[in-house]
Amino acid sequence: MNFHFDLATYPLEKVVQKALSRVDRDFLTACQLLAAREEHAKDEVIVVLLGLLAIYSDNLERLTSIVRFLRILPSEATAQRLFEELRRVKSNNTTRRYLSAVLDSLAEYPLALTGDRFAELSEDPAFSQRRRAQFRALALGEPW
Repeated sequence: MNFHFDLATYPLEKVVQKALSRVDRDFLTACQLLAAREEHAKDEVIVVLLGLLAIYSDNLERLTSIVRFLRILPSEATAQRLFEELRRVKSNNTTRRYLSAVLDSLAEYPLALTGDRFAELSEDPAFSQRRRAQFRALALGEPW
């Protein structure tokens, strides 16, 4: 007996319910289902993941997971939102891992979506010299 599970027909509402669960395993399962669904409904997946970024704005562990899944969804909307996160979240020992995940995801995006924004951030004195140097490297498409 062959069992075939078609993600395109699995109700998005059920995935969103799992994503809103307090149980971490349910949340991660939902993110994995969303990522797997990306080729069938990319725009829907982007909307849900960006919504989850807003919902979990104070939960660094969940934010980090969401941002890692956004890596596979380069778009103007996701790039803009990730750059907003770089400005919203102040860098400290607690947030460093999350901000690194944001940068890792943006580094995977096409330079056309990120280059100018990284160049702009590299001139912003609100960021440390080290972070501005990272932004400069990323603006040029170099490893950071």
